[in-house]
This record gives sequence, structure tokens and C-alpha cells, in this order.
Amino acid sequence: MLPRLESAPLLVGGALSGVDNLLTTCLDWAVGYGFDLPDACHACRQRHHARAAYRRAVERDQPNGAGVASSQCKMRGFSSCGQVCERSLILR
Repeated sequence: MLPRLESAPLLVGGALSGVDNLLTTCLDWAVGYGFDLPDACHACRQRHHARAAYRRAVERDQPNGAGVASSQCKMRGFSSCGQVCERSLILR
């Protein structure tokens, strides 16, 4: 996986897929729990987080939206629990 992340912006093929969304969710979890990740993983997260659809999904998951409030989330420092991945698939 790491060689692919170092050489291409997406994990599988040339279009965003569920694999990219799942990977970002896993990387978010890893960062939230303090795992050391290679630079390519951080770059992957940043690319995904920069997507407009991702930002819209995160906005939906804020405490005043329809999603999970940060106080209810089991992941430290995050405002959603996996819903971002599902919603970003819908919003892409």
C-alpha cells in the first residue's frame, strides 16, 4: 500500500473509490490514537480532507447537524465516527 500512496493520489485506479474513503477513515483513527504514520499516509489524509465532499460530510456530522456530536464520539479529537466515509461516498 505504501508504494502506491507514494506514487499515486488514489489507492485504486484513477477515480475516488470506497477504498480511498475507508483508508482515510482508518488513517484518521490511527492519527487520533497517536500512531506514527509515514509521510505518504499523512499526505493521503490531507488530500482527502481537502475534498469539498469530505468537508460537507464533516459539517453534517457537527454537533448542530444531523451527525454524531463530538462529545459522543469514541475517537479523540474527531467530530464523527465513520459517517464521514459513508457520506463522502454519497456526496462525491
